[in-house]
Amino acid sequence: MNLHLNRVTKLGLTGLSLTVCGTVLLFNQLNAQADTPQSTLSNETDNDATSTPTLSISTADSTQQVTLRSVQANTQQAVADANQYNVNAVSTINTDRGNYGYLDHATINNGQLDISGWNANGQADGRPYHTIIVVDHSTGQELGRQQVQPQSRPDVAQTYPNVAGAANSGWHASFKINSTNWTSHPIQIVSRYSNDISANNTDADYWYAPVTFDQRNGGYLDRWSVADGHLTASGWHTTNASYQNPSHWIIIYDRT
Repeated sequence: MNLHLNRVTKLGLTGLSLTVCGTVLLFNQLNAQADTPQSTLSNETDNDATSTPTLSISTADSTQQVTLRSVQANTQQAVADANQYNVNAVSTINTDRGNYGYLDHATINNGQLDISGWNANGQADGRPYHTIIVVDHSTGQELGRQQVQPQSRPDVAQTYPNVAGAANSGWHASFKINSTNWTSHPIQIVSRYSNDISANNTDADYWYAPVTFDQRNGGYLDRWSVADGHLTASGWHTTNASYQNPSHWIIIYDRT
């Protein structure tokens, strides 16, 4: 592209870089002499009364006024783009507010109810006390409660990585059975996170599915024999109703 420039006595431009229609014009320590074609830099006032430098470029067909404002606008856009793609990502850690849990096992041994499971509760922030409550599912009556300590559960943390405290959401509790309601009725376990040590608020509860213990009373006489005036017998007997009776007796009746 040929530039037909006004005649000036001398013009010194230092370190100016302009992009015009895809062509970069670099002026660095350029000394223009009289009768040497030069571009003319001028300040013109636009419609919004803001003084903006312009560059006059003449071609064979027309003269174009290229404003330096476009360079400035391109620079501002580049900064905006840079900010857009370099903004810090919003952390997703501990953002899951769901409430998840599972009762791993519930058994009766030696007159005690032994239970364990886990509860990853995204609403447990600020609730340092974790309490396990046993409820009679038939009547709604509370049978007992116990504060538990957190236990490591890396498997839960892997499944629910964005729930606060999921890595230590495990628990274990044992309750002494003191009535037939524990075994004759379905029971329900409640996991409660609370900011009250007595655990009387109910806004961070997880209710596990009801548990019904086997109500059968089973047994079998495997063998018996009489020799030398002695009766020998063996077999088995099992029932959850035996929770209050740790001693096991064998009784012989005369059925005649």
